[in-house]
Amino acid sequence: RYHEYVNFMIASDVNGTLTVLKNALDLDTRTLLRLLSTFRAIDEDESGMVDMVEFCDYFELDRHCPHKRLISRIFGTFDTDREGASSGQLDAAEFIVGMVRICTMRKDELCKFVFDLFDVDGSGELDKKEIAVLARELLNIDENSTDKKADAMIKAFDADNDGMITLNEWRVIHQRQNSLIRPIIEMQFKLRAKSLGNSGWRKLIVKLRKKLEASGCDDLAQLYEQEAAKGTPETLLTSLAAPEPGKDG
Repeated sequence: RYHEYVNFMIASDVNGTLTVLKNALDLDTRTLLRLLSTFRAIDEDESGMVDMVEFCDYFELDRHCPHKRLISRIFGTFDTDREGASSGQLDAAEFIVGMVRICTMRKDELCKFVFDLFDVDGSGELDKKEIAVLARELLNIDENSTDKKADAMIKAFDADNDGMITLNEWRVIHQRQNSLIRPIIEMQFKLRAKSLGNSGWRKLIVKLRKKLEASGCDDLAQLYEQEAAKGTPETLLTSLAAPEPGKDG
């Protein structure tokens, strides 16, 4: 099955995107193969794309649970081609980037990730409308009570009284209510367990932290952009031609 996966990777790397990912994220061949084999396992209809139903079924995420909107919102962060023909579906590259991003985050980074999820206008602050959506999707507050909950959160944690919640104020909320991002932590646990496993992700986290520090990049997106700027002198056809199972990584 090793060569079958290699062939699938080669076929998926027509424009060199996976090669850039492999180099940018410092993924050894075995890790990349495992992520792609996970992608293939999720892709039940063998379309070469993964939709939200397939994603949730594989990772045992209940699409009908109280946090179904939150799951959909997180899936949307994987789908970078939201305006294209494949909107609502993930290709292999989108899947890998999304998995690495979510599964390597620490709790403090997950806290910011949640904040950014609901900061829809990218202002760096949550207004009352965005807080109301957060209350409904993350805290499972009844829709008729979300405005009241938003007002209560602003009153309790808006230190500068500007009617908004900043990232620092959000961090204070999280510190006082540790269970606030529990649905995200539980989702992260499931994604890790059914892909590389906890030990596999721990090893990758160590490598990525070192690479981020050495590169001067702040996040994975910058790492990818830095690597993409170099061009793709090779493709997976050449980069994976030599290694055999157990001899790389």
